[in-house]
Amino acid sequence: MIKIEVVYATAEQQWLAELSVAPGTSALQAVEQAIANDLLPANLVLADLAIGVWSKVLKSPQSYSVKINDRVELYRPLTLDPMEIRKVRAAKARASRTKPT
Repeated sequence: MIKIEVVYATAEQQWLAELSVAPGTSALQAVEQAIANDLLPANLVLADLAIGVWSKVLKSPQSYSVKINDRVELYRPLTLDPMEIRKVRAAKARASRTKPT
């Protein structure tokens, strides 16, 4: 058996599931096993989440075989566009530097 972690977080809560899985288990199967064992929320919609290992998004989580001590991570979709946030922040900074005369 191989020891791995499966992690997921929302703004309010974090889950860290420590699992022992058989060699050859895919990242997707590890996530499904964590959900089946009630270690992650049962209402997760895996089609809406990206799956990665150690901060690297997997293009095909069903074909990646986990390795000992892997950290399988679930990534939620972004709710805000980082580029838009930067534009708003820059506009506020420009406005605060401009002093009325």
